[in-house]
Amino acid sequence: MNKFFLVIIFSLVMAFPMQAGVYKQEFEALKERKPIVFSDRDPFVNSSLVKIQKDIENYKELRFIQRLARFPMFAMDGYVVTAESMPKLYSYVETMCANQGIKMPTIFVSTKKGFFNAAAAKFFMSSGGIIVGHDLILDSSDQELEAIVAHEIGHIKHNHVNKILLVKVSATCVLLGLFTKFLKKNLTVVHHLALAQLSSLLTSLIIGKKFEKEADKFACHEMCKEEGLIEFFENLLKKEAQQDKDFDDTYILLKESKSSIEFSDYLGLHFNYYFAKSGHKLNKAYKWLYYHTPFGQHPSCQERIKSARRYKKQRSV
Repeated sequence: MNKFFLVIIFSLVMAFPMQAGVYKQEFEALKERKPIVFSDRDPFVNSSLVKIQKDIENYKELRFIQRLARFPMFAMDGYVVTAESMPKLYSYVETMCANQGIKMPTIFVSTKKGFFNAAAAKFFMSSGGIIVGHDLILDSSDQELEAIVAHEIGHIKHNHVNKILLVKVSATCVLLGLFTKFLKKNLTVVHHLALAQLSSLLTSLIIGKKFEKEADKFACHEMCKEEGLIEFFENLLKKEAQQDKDFDDTYILLKESKSSIEFSDYLGLHFNYYFAKSGHKLNKAYKWLYYHTPFGQHPSCQERIKSARRYKKQRSV
């Protein structure tokens, strides 16, 4: 009977989205209540006090062993949020997990500005944790944020981190045996570094983009968040296009200002521009390889939009 009511509540939450920007408003309110904790890059706040206050709040919620099982979240400057500190976000995750029979993970928000991302990790038998980036909350709509959170819950649902660890340990054992057999001597530091790199490479090749696609499928099929994923990845593409436009606009400004700048300064600015553009081009090339080869863990934005639209079409049939 309790599960029946949870299903009804979850259906209502999905059917009637909250007022736009509620997560952003909730997060802003939390930042006002904890100004030192969220004072990243403020030169007038002692960084040691920031860490101490954040640790006090986190230690209230998680014991040492629990923190150890969620160490990636702390490495990303995670701050534990609760039903009291961010009730709407907590309620959304809690309802989703109850509906899917998932143990409630610990929810973190990053205190670090510039973190436009989200992640999930569930080690062994722990309930795991998810972390949502500072800028992701502030720059995304409620629909986008709910879709990304649903995607991260999908990683926990399908136990992806433990599977990655299993594959990585297996690959390491196989490579260790091969190294030992063919080298017939003790492994040096260089050999261990090569072993670690090969192990990571094999893990990427074996798993590829499978887990990301599986988490996207969970967000779409189980959570009905296709629209949020589509909106999020379309906005990412717009941000990338804006970067290209920024380079074009800067070049135009540089050319138009030629007569107003000393020739030596103009040459220096020209060099700086092409140096920056070369880095931008290399980054784009890296992203292409990451998205379109098995070496990267995430599919491209275009592919994920296409998949979300396909899931939406299948659900509407």
